[in-house]
Amino acid sequence: MFLNEQPAEPTLNKPPELSSSIIQIDNSSLPFNLTKEKNET
Repeated sequence: MFLNEQPAEPTLNKPPELSSSIIQIDNSSLPFNLTKEKNET
């Protein structure tokens, strides 16, 4: 039972973590790109 729960826990925790990382990168890229454009102008 414990073995079955261990693999199931990381699998469920992995998708949310990946999604959060992607959103954070996207959010950082947006403001970063805008700042770069302003600096270039």
